Amino acid sequence: GYEWEAKPNFTVGLQYYLESTLDHQALIDNSPYPEVEPDEYRHLLTNRLTWRGGRDKHTVSLFTFFSPSDADAYLRPVYSYRHSDQWSLTAGANLFGGEEIHTFFSQFEDASNVYLRLRYNY
Repeated sequence: GYEWEAKPNFTVGLQYYLESTLDHQALIDNSPYPEVEPDEYRHLLTNRLTWRGGRDKHTVSLFTFFSPSDADAYLRPVYSYRHSDQWSLTAGANLFGGEEIHTFFSQFEDASNVYLRLRYNY
């Protein structure tokens, strides 16, 4: 992975992840549903874009996971507003999707959600 400040207050982070299944052929040969078993090599690309503004009172972030081998993804956009040292407000979403229902992220597609959080620290 690698992260850098592309512009002032704007950070970009990238990562590549490779997962390998040992004895993959044995898994396929012994599976009752070999068509839904994962590939021998699962590739995953992650990306985080973060912008901070207004003396760090506003933060906008997008965190993405994309698997080219599974053709599925998970997106996590977040907006945060820090009103003071005590009060903050955050809005975001967890969005899952993919082409086939049995892949890692696609299986959670029905669990996609949005949220709003108001926090008070004392």
